[in-house]
Amino acid sequence: MQEAGAEVDSKDKAGQTPLSHAAEHGHLEAVKWLVQEAWAEIHSKDKGGQTPLGYAAKHGQLEAVKWLVQEAGAEINSKDKGGQTPLSRAVEPGHLEVVKLLLEAGAGVDSKDKWRPLIWAAKNGHLEVVRQLVEEAGANVESKDEDGGTLLSLAARNGHLEVVKWLVDGAGVDVHTKDKDGRTPLSRAAYCWKW
Repeated sequence: MQEAGAEVDSKDKAGQTPLSHAAEHGHLEAVKWLVQEAWAEIHSKDKGGQTPLGYAAKHGQLEAVKWLVQEAGAEINSKDKGGQTPLSRAVEPGHLEVVKLLLEAGAGVDSKDKWRPLIWAAKNGHLEVVRQLVEEAGANVESKDEDGGTLLSLAARNGHLEVVKWLVDGAGVDVHTKDKDGRTPLSRAAYCWKW
């Protein structure tokens, strides 16, 4: 198709390129061909600022993530327009192996924006991802979201009992810390009772 004049970095209405689509769906051979043979731009961004690596991370495409990072040199800490990195994209749905790979490659865990990976992991109840971020990557357990919600409050109000237990027993998080509304994790849990 390229020989017939197809543009390798053409974008659809959302701004995604063929490389972004191949990475999102884990089509590793297509990803390799697009980068190595067709010279696709690995740092292309869609309308929201997400890169092919961000798409692969979000959809748990471990082999595509590995190749883009280790072979193609994709930028692991690039941020989209909402402030999310490939790491936070992988954390949100709980793709533990992708999270591990990105951390080993040097992805930042304590960014100063609203999309801190640890916030996503606690809020969405991904216990093993929370543990990986704290125990292996040194993420700050005192992190708060943009509304002042603590990790414990976020896990409690979303009914993630196992994350709550680990944060208290395993990480020693203070159960008395209040969010910006003056609520403790216990009052958040009672308010949103999901257990």
